[in-house]
Amino acid sequence: MAAERLGPLHVLVIPSEEYVPARAPLAGVFQKNQIDAIGEDPELTIGVVSVRLHHSVPMYLKALAFRLAGKRVDNELGELSAGAIVGQFRQRMERSGDNLRIDKIGGRNVVHSTGLYFLPPSPKTDYAAWIVSGHAGYRRYVAEFGKPDLIHAHNALNAGLLADTLRERYGVPYVLTEHSSYFRQGLVPKNLFPLVRRAIVHAKGHSVVSPALRRWLEESLGKLDAPSEVLPNVLPPAYEAALPARPKRGRNAYVVLSVGNLLPVKGHQHLLQAFAKFAAHHPEAILRLAGEGPLRGKLEALAVSLGVGDQVAFLGEVSSEAVRQEMLEADVLALPSQFETFGVVLIEAMACGLPIVATRCGGPESIVTEATGVLVTPGDPAALAAGLEAAFAKGDQFDRDGVRAEAIGRYGRGAFAARLKALYKKALND
Repeated sequence: MAAERLGPLHVLVIPSEEYVPARAPLAGVFQKNQIDAIGEDPELTIGVVSVRLHHSVPMYLKALAFRLAGKRVDNELGELSAGAIVGQFRQRMERSGDNLRIDKIGGRNVVHSTGLYFLPPSPKTDYAAWIVSGHAGYRRYVAEFGKPDLIHAHNALNAGLLADTLRERYGVPYVLTEHSSYFRQGLVPKNLFPLVRRAIVHAKGHSVVSPALRRWLEESLGKLDAPSEVLPNVLPPAYEAALPARPKRGRNAYVVLSVGNLLPVKGHQHLLQAFAKFAAHHPEAILRLAGEGPLRGKLEALAVSLGVGDQVAFLGEVSSEAVRQEMLEADVLALPSQFETFGVVLIEAMACGLPIVATRCGGPESIVTEATGVLVTPGDPAALAAGLEAAFAKGDQFDRDGVRAEAIGRYGRGAFAARLKALYKKALND
């Protein structure tokens, strides 16, 4: 065993998605919340390499061929001249200009590396170009800020694969945290399974956000010899702020809140059916859906057909600040998902003193207790309606202060920072 490290620990975080870009500020937000939770620790220095693939080699070749033939190609390159297409392509291949850009986000040094897809985008092949772009970002980071002692990769695809190649080439150890539901959804091509297993085995520490995610990984990859630690996601810092007084309403003005993208896997159709059953006994109940997605039109039509169109509010995409305000004014949070690897919205709701009705879909089983809410069978509107009824009946018996205290005690920045620092130290001292 190596001697325990002395002095500041330099950790390079590599997310598998872009790191909070201006055009999509929620991308990489879990990683940012984690960095914010530990970033003030004087024993840690943290930086980030953020990788993005944009445009492809075939796209440039097609645009150039069309332009030389006097035709216009219908893509982002269509307005460029042949010379401009060649010049931009050369710049992208040489990785000059804005392809490698240094930024500061939340006081942390961030290298943004933008690369090209080698082939038309495909889950089976994208990782290769992602790794090349990641290596370029890593080299720039080291040139500017020095070699890190440890890499923290988030999700095997593609950050874990990149970290494994950096370990092999530069001798930098890494830990790997898995958040993604891609394995549970069957979205990971089987040709990548050996690379993913290799990345997990070579990691100095492997963590998952819930025990269910570990099971789902093994359902896809087979039995994993490498041990995994459960490292839950951290509560966003705003949720640890003191709560204002709850607004006073009549007992029948019962507000059910659900937060999540309007996608099939999120189970909103079951929630609407459940709410219609619940509202039949509680006509002044209100359902507020925060989130946007391709199912919105169908869900709005379903609400009308169920006779609760006037009691359901579709809020669209809302800011994190607005979500917290919605939670402060709601009576219960409903999470009707088919599966969740964790469920950050659950711990956010708990931190607002809000009881929960959630499905047993993976992550919630390790979060929701009898003291904090109700768990029901996924895909079952009747069970979900019964859960809402049970939460309503319990009402003020929920110890809201206790629910909040449990959220902060289990998932607040103090608890998270202690777990993560222990993971880092163990990785370097093994």
